[in-house]
Amino acid sequence: MEQIHDEYDIEVSSETPEIRERRLGQFIAQYSAISEGDSDADKFELWCLEAIRIVFATGIVNAELHPNRDLTQRRDIVARNTGNTETWRRILQDYQARQVVFEVKNYSRDLGPTEYRQMLSYLSGEHGRIGFIINRSTDAALEKGRELQWVREIYHEQNHKVAVKLPAKLIINWISKLRNPQKYNWPDKGLGKLLDTYERMYLRLGGNTQREKK
Repeated sequence: MEQIHDEYDIEVSSETPEIRERRLGQFIAQYSAISEGDSDADKFELWCLEAIRIVFATGIVNAELHPNRDLTQRRDIVARNTGNTETWRRILQDYQARQVVFEVKNYSRDLGPTEYRQMLSYLSGEHGRIGFIINRSTDAALEKGRELQWVREIYHEQNHKVAVKLPAKLIINWISKLRNPQKYNWPDKGLGKLLDTYERMYLRLGGNTQREKK
């Protein structure tokens, strides 16, 4: 798994489409073998680290697991934003996020105050005003009265900081699209669409909160 990022980097890979498709399929299959909960939390963190390296290979680099493990605030994954794609350049310019934080939660239940407050504590300095929480939810949409409430409260009361829910299922969908080399920029477009949903709907007080299929 440590070599998977180099193997799947669309720009430098010399693999045939058939080999790339098979390897991506094998990586996706690993997700189903990871149990939800504390017992497989470490395995899920490693899976998410490699998934991030695959889907965002052209936009972020040097993704690292627990880069500050000796500190009180242990960010799960941090990666440097190069700004080399449309969406990651947008994140760098609009949210000043050079070192991007990904928190990993190996459960599917809705996110609550603990998770959002934890992310808020990370969003300063080089980490900018946006962070991503990866969990095992099947839906990227926010639950009204729970997740939506916390996202809006953080945004409107904490200097427009944004905590984005990024389900592993959505990442898997993007990885699946990468089986077709012509869709190499699908993850970047997908992430941009997700940010549009937050900015147009979730972050607006009194805005429409109808669930959208991603």
